[in-house]
Amino acid sequence: MLEIRFHGRGGQGAVTASKVLAAAALKEGKFVSAFPFFGVERRGAPVTAYTRISESPIWNKSRIYTPDYVVVLDESLLKMIKRDVSQREEGMVIQSSVAITSGLKEGGIVIINTSKEPDEIDLEHPAQVVTVDATAIAIKHNLGTKFEPIVNMPILGALVRATGIVSLDSLIEAIMEKAPYYPERNAAAAKEAYENTKIGKKKETMAVTIEVPKPAHLTEEEIEKLPIMPMGKVPATVNKTGEWKIFKPVIDYERCIRCFICWKSCPDLTISIEPDDHPKYKEKPVINYDYCKGCGICANECPVKCIEMVVEEK
Repeated sequence: MLEIRFHGRGGQGAVTASKVLAAAALKEGKFVSAFPFFGVERRGAPVTAYTRISESPIWNKSRIYTPDYVVVLDESLLKMIKRDVSQREEGMVIQSSVAITSGLKEGGIVIINTSKEPDEIDLEHPAQVVTVDATAIAIKHNLGTKFEPIVNMPILGALVRATGIVSLDSLIEAIMEKAPYYPERNAAAAKEAYENTKIGKKKETMAVTIEVPKPAHLTEEEIEKLPIMPMGKVPATVNKTGEWKIFKPVIDYERCIRCFICWKSCPDLTISIEPDDHPKYKEKPVINYDYCKGCGICANECPVKCIEMVVEEK
């Protein structure tokens, strides 16, 4: 049985990709299973999806912990791993669920949406790296928008090229039947990605799983008192959810009337009330961009429209 784990962000199509891959394998007479795991169900949040493909019936319904292949739809997820590793070395509790290479089997392959060459990617893990610029291909074929391209079908083209898990013909047929929108464009994008996939060298080193140690400087009682996050016990300063956003809200304080409706309406409590040196006002709303996810609710609720959503510079 082959197990494939998809890592992306809400809105990029990771869940649809897992289902289309399963549909392609089903056309070849194989048994399949595909399902998502959201965690935080919103656009921009990390999303994980799973596909199993087997020559015999599949009875295992759990999440995939030891995948054969890992597919990464958003390159920024690699930065989260880098940060987790450095914080682990400092003895901090980290959110291990974001480690895309966690549990990857020996000889495993990681397919990444990036413009970089495979040898430019350092996963700190002995996996074979495959790259494809799925974002550029999606934009070229008008899949999604320039700021939020839908990269799921191009990344499937790269997966098929790198692994041969199904034939390109089966994938194209499944896309034409299952793609929610513009099946012709998606099929063309998958084919172009297939043709432009860059395959790195195989690595013979045994794959490893990163273990998450307990912080040496804390007692069991102190660990229990750490803030509880959706995926485990994680200090709030570790969960930098601001990396999820594509657009960020910017407040024009000259127009702001300090009604603080933005502060009241923020679903993630990322807006605080801080002292202001303005001659008319004593306080002002301040956005913490480390945690702001760019949902735009504050901009929509602002009665004087002094909050503008601008493209976040990565």
